[in-house]
Amino acid sequence: MKQTDSGILLHRISYSETSLITTFYTQHHGIQKFIFQGGKKKAGNLSPLGIYELTYYRRPDSELGKLNQVQLLEPMHGIFASPIKLVIAFFIADVLHQSLKTDIPDEPLFQFLMSSIHILNEDSNPQFFPATFLLSYIVHLGISPLIEEKDAHYFDIQQGIFTNSPRNIVSTLQSDAAHIIRDYMEGIEIQELDFKKQTKEIVSILVTYLSFHVPNFKGEKCLSLAKEIMS
Repeated sequence: MKQTDSGILLHRISYSETSLITTFYTQHHGIQKFIFQGGKKKAGNLSPLGIYELTYYRRPDSELGKLNQVQLLEPMHGIFASPIKLVIAFFIADVLHQSLKTDIPDEPLFQFLMSSIHILNEDSNPQFFPATFLLSYIVHLGISPLIEEKDAHYFDIQQGIFTNSPRNIVSTLQSDAAHIIRDYMEGIEIQELDFKKQTKEIVSILVTYLSFHVPNFKGEKCLSLAKEIMS
């Protein structure tokens, strides 16, 4: 059956000499994968976090749809003309590709991602964007850490809890970056200078956190991209 939807490109891989397999997070059908025949000729128009209108066919018995037409909805020149923003787009797309698996639509999450892409497009200091994005994203995923006690000093990443009684020393942190994450989750205003000083460690902690709390999430590639952004 022919369908049309809006989608954010997360991933693409080679399928044949001329075709691609693409993964989009769509507005009305969540994660969708497609064979895009002849897509390699149009690969230059398919960019990570690009926002597209998709026309496709899908059989009920197939995991892969057949992508018939891809039309760019918003150019986002601010991202695609900036090397650092493009690397950030690859980083965010990889995080999303590894953590979004369901075809169940989530309109608030889709709108959050759309808004985040617009913010990145206009951001004059994009090196801080990965940290601010991840802080909000884990909340939208529904996996934000619990705060056992107010002003808890320790962050047990594996257990996903802020506490004053750490249970696992190996996966427990006590650092300024961890305290910033705690304050964000509590809705406490964070000083901009403190946030900028700790942004690298915040990203590292949150990627590690995703590795513990999202099945099959591999943080090594994400962290290598993040280090390139914030070096």
